[in-house]
Amino acid sequence: MKKINLPKELVSFFDTNLKELEENYPGINKIVLLRFLDDLGVDQYLGATEEIHTKLLKGIPLEYITKKKFFYDFEFSLNEDVLIPRFETEILVHEAINLIKEKSINSVLDLGVGSGAIFINILKYLKENSLKMNHLHASDISQKALDVCEKNLTKLTWNKALGQTELIKSDLYKNINNKYDLILSNPPYIKENADRAGVHRQTDAYEPHIALYLADREYDAWFDDFFKNTFNNLNENGYFIYEGHEDHLESQAKQLDSFGFKSIELIKDLTGRYRFIKAMKNKEV
Repeated sequence: MKKINLPKELVSFFDTNLKELEENYPGINKIVLLRFLDDLGVDQYLGATEEIHTKLLKGIPLEYITKKKFFYDFEFSLNEDVLIPRFETEILVHEAINLIKEKSINSVLDLGVGSGAIFINILKYLKENSLKMNHLHASDISQKALDVCEKNLTKLTWNKALGQTELIKSDLYKNINNKYDLILSNPPYIKENADRAGVHRQTDAYEPHIALYLADREYDAWFDDFFKNTFNNLNENGYFIYEGHEDHLESQAKQLDSFGFKSIELIKDLTGRYRFIKAMKNKEV
């Protein structure tokens, strides 16, 4: 077995504080720490050992300490202004790319783009396959999130000949003036009170609440507005894919139907729980 070379300071810290670390980072072990160190850099760790140990004992997500996360097919820069991309969201990216492969998709909007995890992986696919589109837009209510997305877009070195990208500061559709063939979203979908017990305490403590939670009393009305305006901002035969909460997706499928969406499909994540909905503005002929 290959020897794992970790700085003695990190090994000692890990062995001394194993119980606390396991509470903050379920499944943590020396392999995980090695990957963390690879992302952070040995020199950076040795230059700020005490500061980093303090952050680890507080339970700050590893991705916020290293300021990066590999997701789907791209290494993203991150900070506390955006959610940490989750593995299950890769299914949404996969579904979107399949639609681009199979359908006439000429314009895309990622609503609530955050770090750009969904949007930039789609751009990367387009770039690698020299696929041109008319509109490639992403929006977020948070300017700080858009700044993170801009940084990641710069890292991609997007080929502008394949279509102009635009990042738009907007609360839902307020500043959106186009219609699209494909709208994607991973919106806030956790009820602030009713669903909060199911949120990992690390997520609740450190990730941006504006991207996680909706007030319980506003939840259904918020999604009514979201779905209605999504329908209005889709082209005929356009597609909508979004990530939602497993406890609410079945009732939300009925909401979508009431606004005129067709071919509504609930999609499970790898744990077998409903996590996504895909729908059309009009049923295909």
